[in-house]
Amino acid sequence: MSTEPIRNRILRAAAEEFARHGFEGARVARIAAAAEANKERLYHYYGNKEDLFTAVLDEAMRQLAAAEPFAADDLGGYVARMVDFHREHPTLVQLLLAEARHHGSAPLPHESDRAAHYRRRVEAIRQAQRRGAVRTDVDPETLLYAVLALVATASALPQLTRLILGADPVEVAGHGELRAGLRRLLDVLTTPRP
Repeated sequence: MSTEPIRNRILRAAAEEFARHGFEGARVARIAAAAEANKERLYHYYGNKEDLFTAVLDEAMRQLAAAEPFAADDLGGYVARMVDFHREHPTLVQLLLAEARHHGSAPLPHESDRAAHYRRRVEAIRQAQRRGAVRTDVDPETLLYAVLALVATASALPQLTRLILGADPVEVAGHGELRAGLRRLLDVLTTPRP
């Protein structure tokens, strides 16, 4: 049995299960088995499957926010670093897709906290625009949305990357090509015009 704390083992196993099978296809019994825990312990810590899913998403978002500070003055570099992060942590985008399938357009748990997180990033872009570091002819909300879409697409749709670029985003060469291309694209899209 692992010496890792049981709560961490449960969260890690649940992240893999939800990423692979979505909320509806995930099975608490498989999560408990992978975590070397019993279902009763899992329910003791997390209440029910829905609460466990929320805890997994909260932890994934916390890890993402801690991994790379948002750099509004260098959105191209930020995109490149986030592409790296998603390559190293492929379950995050899959968890977000599972969340989208599960909740649809209904409100999310902790939605106001997550919306505040994105509002802070929009404001950082707005400040970068005021400083002249980012073009002002694109509103900051649309720019942030485009940045996040670019970052997530390679992980969410690796087949699209392969079909269009002829490169596998998981392979080192394909990943480097994608990373460099997205960085150049963002630099072109965000650099103020003389």
